[in-house]
Amino acid sequence: MKKYFLSIFILLAIQLGAFSQNFNRLSQIVDAPQITNGQAAYFVGTYLGTVNDNATDSEAFETMKSSGYFSKDANAAGYISLKDLCAVYAKACGVKGGMMFSLSKKSPRYAFKEFKAKGWLPGNADPSLKVSGVNAIGLFNSVTGDAE
Repeated sequence: MKKYFLSIFILLAIQLGAFSQNFNRLSQIVDAPQITNGQAAYFVGTYLGTVNDNATDSEAFETMKSSGYFSKDANAAGYISLKDLCAVYAKACGVKGGMMFSLSKKSPRYAFKEFKAKGWLPGNADPSLKVSGVNAIGLFNSVTGDAE
């Protein structure tokens, strides 16, 4: 019986170690005054299951960029703007929107306008604003809570 409990304890300890990196990475994203394209790619990619939890921001960014979530001229170290983050979230969460949003294939400009229209962003939001980690997570929660 002691071996049984010891083996369960060891398995739990291993699992906690495996998930601690996720929590550390998420804490880094939340604490960031401005998140990078790589951090946004890691967050969304792990949500979708297309990026490994142990991937670096650059690896996550390249994976998500090749899937069409980021523009060709974007780089992993660059800070993401609010309109670009809206476009990434819209594609990742399958947000449905108006005619221009659909015709533009969820372009950053119309994704930003759609998010404002749905009330996920305040009316005075600036599309070129660099996004903090807390705001990025909060916006993601709004999108996933209201997405159809």
